[in-house]
Amino acid sequence: MTPGPGKAALFSCISRLHRAPPPPAVSEGDDEQLSRGRILVLDDEPGIREVLKTSLETIGFEIDDVTDGAEAVKVYVDALGSSCPFNLTIMDLTIPGEKEVKIRTGRDPAEKR
Repeated sequence: MTPGPGKAALFSCISRLHRAPPPPAVSEGDDEQLSRGRILVLDDEPGIREVLKTSLETIGFEIDDVTDGAEAVKVYVDALGSSCPFNLTIMDLTIPGEKEVKIRTGRDPAEKR
């Protein structure tokens, strides 16, 4: 499906939920922004990436956004080896480079769970 004026877009969210401790309180005038977590956003539509990025940053998440599967795999793997891996990945169901995601992860990104 190609979203456009008068057409709907379908979003799916698959997440492992667990209780997390509340973020520490920040006093007024404290310039340091505390992160609620790190999220990788994969979508080939710039408008969708921008809306997700802006919305999620507003509520305290760190966002990395990419446009295709090959780039997503590289960024995700690099983050796994860092001190700050991703807590969540949000992916479009049909993406450029989706074969790359399937080969590298062993999972089809379009497969429903």
